[in-house]
Amino acid sequence: KQLLEERLAKMRKDKEKQQKDLEKQQELARIASSKEMNEVRRLQKEQEEKIALEKARREKEREARDRARVKAELEKDRMERLAARGIRPEQKEGTSKTAPDPFQERKLELSTKLRDVIAAYRNDPVSPNPGTKALETACKYVENVVNNPSEEKYRSINIENAAFQRLVGSKEGGLSMMKAIGFEEDSGRLSLADVDMEWLKQALVELQLAVKRGPFY
Repeated sequence: KQLLEERLAKMRKDKEKQQKDLEKQQELARIASSKEMNEVRRLQKEQEEKIALEKARREKEREARDRARVKAELEKDRMERLAARGIRPEQKEGTSKTAPDPFQERKLELSTKLRDVIAAYRNDPVSPNPGTKALETACKYVENVVNNPSEEKYRSINIENAAFQRLVGSKEGGLSMMKAIGFEEDSGRLSLADVDMEWLKQALVELQLAVKRGPFY
């Protein structure tokens, strides 16, 4: 009986030792797992910080590009307006010692007529906008004369021509715009009796600017 009790006591002791060893191994495994998890979290945090920094860098570059683009567009628009008024880019407005622009009054009259056409159809839902289309057509007429100075056919327009009537003649302010360009009405036609090529080039610049800016002209 004593021997049996000794064996049972030894078995209990061995079992307790095994349980302690198991618990110790589990604790070590838990600690190792915790360290691995902390390392994973650290690496994940570093990666997130890198992504955030890269995103911020790209956003900053995009904003810089947008600012540069807007600045370039504003500068281009300024140059176009100076050119339309006969002022060279390197020449500061108001400080020029050259002779006054001989076309200043005609440019003012033309720009007024162009704005009248645009204003008449500013809220027109038809696409393309009838006002803008009238300006584009007038621009084409002037381009034909400028690009073909020796061609008589480009200097005269039949007012009753279906295309002209549809695109320009029937539009509010259309005929006034053509007359401001320099066309004169006679016997059912619009003609450039006196072809001033320098003026037509100036008028073409103003027309192109008006077409480009549309309702913002």
